Amino acid sequence: MATLAIQQQTSPLDALMAHFASSSKSVQRAFTKYIIEANAEEVEVRRQQMMMKESLKQAFKELEEGNARPVEELLNEL
Repeated sequence: MATLAIQQQTSPLDALMAHFASSSKSVQRAFTKYIIEANAEEVEVRRQQMMMKESLKQAFKELEEGNARPVEELLNEL
C-alpha cells in the first residue's frame, strides 16, 4: 500500500514571525529596536533625497518662469 506524504513548506519569513511571536516581550522589544535603528540611516537618506528632489523641482520651475520673462523686466528687479 502506497503512503501519500504531503509536505508544506514554510517560508523563512513565516518561521521568523512564528519565532518572534513566541519570544518574550523583552526579546521582541530588543529586536524591534534593532530593526528600527538599522533602518534609521536608510530612512534619513530617503528623506534627504525627497527634499533634494522637491528643491530641484522648485529651482527648475523658477528657472523656466524666469526664462519666460523679458530680460528688461528681470534687470529692473535687481
